[in-house]
Amino acid sequence: LCPDLFWRQEPGIQITDQTAAEWAKAFSLYKGFDEAKGVEDLQATLKHLRALPACTGKVGAVGYCLGGSLAYAMASNPAASSDGSVGFYPVQIDDYLPYAVNIKKPAMFHIAEKDDFCPPASQQKIKDANRNAPGSVAQSNFQWRWVAGAKDEDEGIEIARKFSLKDVAKNITCPFLVTHAGNDRVVPVENAQKLYDAVGSTNKTIKIFTTEEGGAEHAHVDNRQVGINFAADWLADNM
Repeated sequence: LCPDLFWRQEPGIQITDQTAAEWAKAFSLYKGFDEAKGVEDLQATLKHLRALPACTGKVGAVGYCLGGSLAYAMASNPAASSDGSVGFYPVQIDDYLPYAVNIKKPAMFHIAEKDDFCPPASQQKIKDANRNAPGSVAQSNFQWRWVAGAKDEDEGIEIARKFSLKDVAKNITCPFLVTHAGNDRVVPVENAQKLYDAVGSTNKTIKIFTTEEGGAEHAHVDNRQVGINFAADWLADNM
């Protein structure tokens, strides 16, 4: 269930991130948004969902940007918290950090290192406030910390920075396939071409998936099967 949290300002508003006018509209709505009222709306939403016959009684909260902040607010609200909360790229949640001690149920928050709306100082505050709640708040950069044997996520990131194929790609001589998403917003598509050019194999292929054919988002999340099928067919032909 996706509640209309802007119903007090402009009921039924529909905007994208494709134009400057829509961005301006989004910021205008954000500046006029009453977060306390928004949390009340979400609490009412949880109550409604839990009362539905098809509901097991457990309800989670998921949100992006402002929604990610509201997911944090729901996780840290002792009066009516969600049973699990996930926030993607939450913004300006510093005011909620004193309530981190109230997070008793599973919670995970994804933060982009270069997010202008959640600067490094805020990121550090978020980490520090939740560092002592490993049983409820996930702070793992996927599983990399454990793979690298790092004592924490920050050390894991520093270890990861040392990994590069820059000077060894030329030594790869076996058949080599590089696939990449044409609309990848995590790893620039130019990196795929650089890797392809650097690999020393004489039998190498690069495939950039387009929006039209699918598989154009990072790790082919919009259509994983098309990437899997291409790789399987390529292996069959080249091994």
